[in-house]
This record gives sequence, structure tokens and C-alpha cells, in this order.
Amino acid sequence: MGNSFLNTETLTLNDLFSKDRTYSVPKYQRNYSWSEDQWEDLWSDIEDLEKSNYPHFMGSIVLQETKDVKNIDIIDGQQRLSTLSIFIAAVIVYIDDLVKKDKDKIDNEKRKEIFNKKYLGYESSTTLKIVPKLTLNKTNNNFFTTYIINQNIPDKPTLSDADKSNLLLYKAFDFFQKKIKEKFQKEDGKKIAEYVEMIGEQLKFIVIVVQNELDAYVLFQTLNARGAELTAADLLKNYFLSLLKNDSGALEQANSIWEDINDKISTEKIPDFLRSVINFQTDLVTKNRLFKEVRKNIKTSKEAFSFISKLHNLSSLYLALQNSNHNSWNEFSQQDAKYYIDILELLRFKSSLPLLLVAKEKITDDQEFTKILKVCAILSIRYSISKTRTNKLESNYNKIACNIFYGKYKNTNEIIKALKLIDIDDNDFKKSFSIYSKKATSGNDAKIVKFLLASIERHLSGGICDEQIATIEHILPSSLNDEKVHKLGNYILLEAKYNQQLKNKNFKEKIDIYSKSNFKLAQYVAENFKTWDTKSINQYQNFLAKQALALWKI
Repeated sequence: MGNSFLNTETLTLNDLFSKDRTYSVPKYQRNYSWSEDQWEDLWSDIEDLEKSNYPHFMGSIVLQETKDVKNIDIIDGQQRLSTLSIFIAAVIVYIDDLVKKDKDKIDNEKRKEIFNKKYLGYESSTTLKIVPKLTLNKTNNNFFTTYIINQNIPDKPTLSDADKSNLLLYKAFDFFQKKIKEKFQKEDGKKIAEYVEMIGEQLKFIVIVVQNELDAYVLFQTLNARGAELTAADLLKNYFLSLLKNDSGALEQANSIWEDINDKISTEKIPDFLRSVINFQTDLVTKNRLFKEVRKNIKTSKEAFSFISKLHNLSSLYLALQNSNHNSWNEFSQQDAKYYIDILELLRFKSSLPLLLVAKEKITDDQEFTKILKVCAILSIRYSISKTRTNKLESNYNKIACNIFYGKYKNTNEIIKALKLIDIDDNDFKKSFSIYSKKATSGNDAKIVKFLLASIERHLSGGICDEQIATIEHILPSSLNDEKVHKLGNYILLEAKYNQQLKNKNFKEKIDIYSKSNFKLAQYVAENFKTWDTKSINQYQNFLAKQALALWKI
């Protein structure tokens, strides 16, 4: 490949397996996970080939060069290649049955030998067992080689003790054996050989070969290929564990820790978690630069183990900072913290997570930490209303988080003082609030509108607002095709029992009902307006903006 970033070619299944090389799934890459839905899809694809006689593209496969020129690692594509190998193994079992039945025995023996060598591997002259063309990961490889490639039959204790992913391998094997028996009931070895040759030529892949882990990560972030099976988390995990390959004890322990993190956080969210941890220790790292930053800062086995351990220690806190119902808050002395967590989640502001992670590490007093959490919640409201670019806020949070980590800010007061410096100007916030609009008919937008109104209700009534009975009332009906219908100044909270009475009523009739409400904003509209038009909406929204400025101030 020279110095090129990647090498790309279109290959058939026959091309892939006829090349003079073997394929390996990295030792700690994820287990086999396909189930019947995916097997059925593959079988349908294969059946369509026969009907259409037209090539079928199986998506991209990403491979990575190794020091052994005859072996190449599978970075993305292991599920497809594993399942196709299982399919071929099932074909060989079918042909072997024909041999045992003495049906065209000599030719079928030759077919069996050809398919084994072409797709599965070659027979060792010493062990007389097949040396596979495909090696799976640590969990799956022994089972795959013993019971599928070498076609031994596992006993019941073996199956009952098998890892879930190994059971899936065996069920896939059984699935394709049944499909082949159903299709080739006439027991014709030549017909099935023609069938396999057709599949081998008509199934096509875009094969991408990269030189190293960094190339693989960059490619993965920009490639959105059909059938992508690997995740950014897998690539990161493989890199960390590769640094520990010479210490088997640490390797096993680190893998176990990583699996625990994966179970907690979930695979697709791990890169964001890593970013949050890295972003309180260094200049802001984007998702696309995450792998490069990891490689730059973590180069030794000691650093890799230490970082994985740190991730494990912070994983529960990371989840708790995004879920007010997390059990971590059960023993927390300041229950207001859960309210501020809910605000951050409602507004979907993740940019404060690095700061909050490191602040919770450094500030052990619950009351002091809750003060920081409150300021972050208020900032999220002010930035959200003002529609200020959130990447600016993320950058500012990153700088403050790093200053906490490296000890420049040593207490709550210093942290809050720094947060005040990145706040939005009061006049800008008030102006933005006075023109704020959001369609409040359903979904998260409706939840945000209800939160803003309920918060102002509590501010006006000394903390009282029964959200269980509160509904959003559109003073001008939501059915009107007019932008002002969705302005915050066209909403109040109203008891559900009153809201049901308002259908098709005009404004004068509505304010009679508003005046009966226990909600302060409904009473305010009833007492201060005789008509409802653009001027009224703007006047009422200016009143809301004034309350918001008093309510959400650092």
C-alpha cells in the first residue's frame, strides 16, 4: 500500500477466499451476534441471486494489515464473513451426507475437498484437521473451529455450557443446514456445487484495507456503509488492549473491566463517554479527533490500564449525571440535584458533562457540588433560549474543566466565578425570551414549553405548581396557520378539566374560564387582556421574559 491512507477494491466472495491469506478477528473484538433475522435476510439475498442472476452487494468490509503478510485483521465485516463461512460449512455437511449415502461418491468427495480448501481452510498434514481461513475472537474461535469448521457434533453438556454467542454460531449452522436440505431435496451434488459457485461469483464486497488503527478509526467515523458491524468503541477497545498484549494478567483484567463499562454505558455511547473524560484533561477534542488524541496521550500498557480503570470508576457517575433516577442519587443529601439533572436532560445539553465529572471528583461536599450543577442548568436554559452556538459553550466548559482538573480552581466559589464569565448578557437573554417560540403540540418541544411555564408559575406562586393536572393551553388555537400561534406568549398552563371546556370558544369566553384557574399565568391573562392579538401576545411574552430573567440568573 505504500503511504496511501487506504486501498479499495471490489471483490467477489470467491476473490476474498481464494486469495493466499487468512483472516483474523482481533482477539478481544466483539462476539458473534447475528440471529435469525439476519440469517433470513442473508438467505433471501442468496435466493434472489438465483432468480435475478445479477450481482448482490454485501456492503463494505474493512481490513487492517498486520506484520504477517499472509494474515489480515477484520476490522469491520466479521458478522458477514463468519455467517458466510457457516453457510459453506453447512453445504459441506450436505455433500458429506451424499458421500455417506454412496451417491456419486467419488465426485462428491472431490467437491467436499474443493470447498473446504477454497472457503474454509486447508487440512494439516500432521493433525489432519482443517487450518481455518477465518479465525474468530477469543470467545468464539475454539467453538467455531471445533464444531463448525471441523464439523464435530457438540454433546448436550457442551451446548448447555456454551457462551450465548457460541450458541448463535451453532444455531446459524443448524439454520443453514435445514435451508439447504429443503432446497436440494433431490440430493444432487452437482446442482449444489453450481449453486455455490454462482453465489461465490455474484456476492460482492467493497473491500477497504487500512494500514493502522488510526486509519480505521478515521474511516469508520466518515463511512456510513450498509452492514457496518463494528463501532468506534470496538476500535478504541482494540487499541487499549493491544497495548496490554504482553501482560496476559493485565490484559484479561482490562478486558473484563471494559466489558463491565460496556454493559453499563452501552457500546454506541462509549465514545461520548471517553470524550467527556478526556475533555476535562486536555484541549477540546472532537469526536473525529478522539482516536488520534487517545493514541497521542496513551502509549504504554500502564497508561492504558490506568485509563480503563479511570473510565470504570467514572462510569456510574457519568450515567447518574444524565439520569435523575439513577441509584447514585439515593444517598445524595441534596435532592435538588435531581431537578437540575432533569433540566440538562430535557434541554439535551451534554457539553457540561466533562466539567461536572471532574467537579464531582474534586468537590466532595454534596451541597457545594449541587451549587455547580445548578449554575450549569441555568446556563443551559439561557443558552437554549438565546440559541447561542453550543460549540462555544462546550469550548468554555472544556477550559474551566481543565482548570479544575489541574488545580487552578480549588473550590466552588472559584468555579462559579469562572462560569459567570461565560454567561449570556441579561439583556440578550431577556430579548431572546421575548421572541422565543416553539411548537408545543407533542414530543420534547412540548415538554420544554411546559417546563418553562411551570417554572414561571412556581416563581409567581411561591413554589406551587401541580404539573400532574397542568396542560398547555394555546390561547389562539394551534390549528391556525400562523407563526404567532407557537410563540411562548400564546401559551398558559391550565387544569385539564378547564382545557376540555374551551373547544371552539372565543377569547372572551375563554377568559371567564381562565379566571377560575389556580394557575397564576391563566389568571394574569384573564385580568390584563380583553382581546387577544399580536400586540397582546407580545405584551404577555414581555411579562414572561421579565419573570424568566429574575428566575434564571446566576
